Amino acid sequence: MNRDEFYHLLRASSRIIEEVRSQRGIDVERNPATLLVLGSQSILGSWHEDYLPESVTTSIEMDLAVLPSELDECCFDDPAQELADYVEGSIGEDSWFEDEFDIYAQAVDETTAVLPEGWKRRLVRVDGRDHGISSVVLCLGPYDLCAAKLAR
Repeated sequence: MNRDEFYHLLRASSRIIEEVRSQRGIDVERNPATLLVLGSQSILGSWHEDYLPESVTTSIEMDLAVLPSELDECCFDDPAQELADYVEGSIGEDSWFEDEFDIYAQAVDETTAVLPEGWKRRLVRVDGRDHGISSVVLCLGPYDLCAAKLAR
């Protein structure tokens, strides 16, 4: 996955999630969702693909979790799972999106990865505003990504 594909998946995920949240009465302009990129594609939050081995950018899958806010907790029974289901159903594996673009989002939970203590303090924030992404996007820090891969 290259940087354009990375942003494309994040933009599509953000639009789906913010639309659903808006339908539940959440002011998404003032309270955007927070998306967490787990897995190998999170390295694109820290490094440009030109500086990475080609093997790192061959995956067509992005592991994506929603970190629910207090508002989400009030408006959904299980916000992380419900919002993940919308993403998975729309742009997940075997979807029209994958058929069209050869990339897809794999909705996961933040507990999917085995992460070292303090990983949340080291998250990398990706500024997606120039790419039409209204949600807050966080990626694992590169050392935490490596630790998660070694723990598998």
